[in-house]
Amino acid sequence: MEDSKIKILLDAFYEGKTTDSDEKELFDYFNNTEVSDDLKEDKYLYLHMYNTTGKSNIDIPSDLESKIETLIDALDRQDKSKIRNKRKQLLIKSISVAASLVILFSVGYLMKQESDSKQQTAGVTPVENYQFSEDEIKALQETERVLLIFSSNFNKSLEPIALMSEKVNKTNNILSSTLKTKKTKKI
Repeated sequence: MEDSKIKILLDAFYEGKTTDSDEKELFDYFNNTEVSDDLKEDKYLYLHMYNTTGKSNIDIPSDLESKIETLIDALDRQDKSKIRNKRKQLLIKSISVAASLVILFSVGYLMKQESDSKQQTAGVTPVENYQFSEDEIKALQETERVLLIFSSNFNKSLEPIALMSEKVNKTNNILSSTLKTKKTKKI
C-alpha cells in the first residue's frame, strides 16, 4: 500500500471519519509493514490505541456519564454561589456607604442646629441674616482689592525666584560633574 493512501486514511482517522474497514486496513498496514520515518510516530500511536483485535483498549466506566453530569452540576452551583456572594458583598458595601453618608449628614445637621441655637441664646445674629452697613461693605471691597494686588505682586515675585532656582540647580550640576571628573582622573 502506498504511503500517500495511508496518510489520507490517517487524516480521516484523526478527524474521526474512518469506517471499521478503514481502521482494519490501517491496523494491518502498521502491524505487518515496515513504515517510513515520517509514519513511525503515527504507527506507534495507532498500535498503542488498538489491541490485536482492532478494538479500543480503553475501558469506559458505565457510570462515567452520570459522574460528569454531577461534576458539571456541582461546578454550576459553585459559579452561582460565587455570583451570589459577589452580589452580597456589593450590597453590603453599598449599604455601608449609604449609612456612613446618613451619619455624616446627621452629625453636620446637628452641629449646625447647635451652633444656631448657641448664637440665638447669646443674642448674636447668624451671619446669613446679618445686614452689612455701607461703610462695612466699602471696607470689605477695599480689603478684597488690596488682597488681589498683594496676590498679584506675590505671584510676580515667585517667577524670578523660580528662575534663580533653575540657575542654581544648573550650576550645582556643572560643579558636581566637574568634581566627579576630577576624582576619576586622580584615581
